[in-house]
Amino acid sequence: IMELNGASDWLGNPPSQPTYNPLAREVTYSGQHIAAVVAESFEQAVAAAALVKVWYDETPAIVDLSDGKAGDGIPIDAMTKEWGDAEAAFAAASVRICAAYNTPREFQAAMEPHGLIARWEGDELTIWEPSQWLDGMARTYAEWFGVPFENVRLVSPYIGGGFGSK
Repeated sequence: IMELNGASDWLGNPPSQPTYNPLAREVTYSGQHIAAVVAESFEQAVAAAALVKVWYDETPAIVDLSDGKAGDGIPIDAMTKEWGDAEAAFAAASVRICAAYNTPREFQAAMEPHGLIARWEGDELTIWEPSQWLDGMARTYAEWFGVPFENVRLVSPYIGGGFGSK
């Protein structure tokens, strides 16, 4: 096992991305990578990962964006380009709507429902469902219902997301 001692904020630079700290000393978001293990085999890597110990210094939690301690936050992959003159556009606008919109940090609510509609016509099956894998699902339904693959048609006009709960 090769150990990385005394690593300060090690800088990496992925293609077409701003510089980032893949192993920064301060954790700034949920799911942030905090350690790396280098080994000569999978088994060594698993054993070494089991030896990693992490200690955190607790800091006051900020659970609401309106909390004064929230400040401007910590920019992660902050956008560095600007387009147009926002202040001039707002000043010239005939209508302005000022509102604050918030969503939970993590929320499982896909834009389309969990469900499908199936219609049998003789031995032919048509299914409407949100799917990114129409051919694979058609083969699955054909196997489940014991009909030829050619008799299964899937329709997926809109997909709201292929992530999280979906």
